[in-house]
Amino acid sequence: MSMSSRDLLAQVKKQIKEVTVQDVQSRIQNNGVALLDVREKEEWDEGHLPNATFIPRGFLETRVEKAVPERDKPVIVYCAGGTRSAFAASGPWL
Repeated sequence: MSMSSRDLLAQVKKQIKEVTVQDVQSRIQNNGVALLDVREKEEWDEGHLPNATFIPRGFLETRVEKAVPERDKPVIVYCAGGTRSAFAASGPWL
């Protein structure tokens, strides 16, 4: 039997570290993190975090190395609801 999308997301979320809004704010203030917004263009245009880099989820694998060349820099990936960012953060490219 194949895994449901809900089960797959639960499995992925076990592999990543989710952070709080307060943690994100602190890291932004200390300039200690790269921010990747993996939403769609329309969502980005409606608003985004300052200094975030826009890479739609479908292009992440091909654009992330240029966007975040410092491989040891912590990366926070975000989207509207946490699903796209969870899948993005679990990939081998980060």
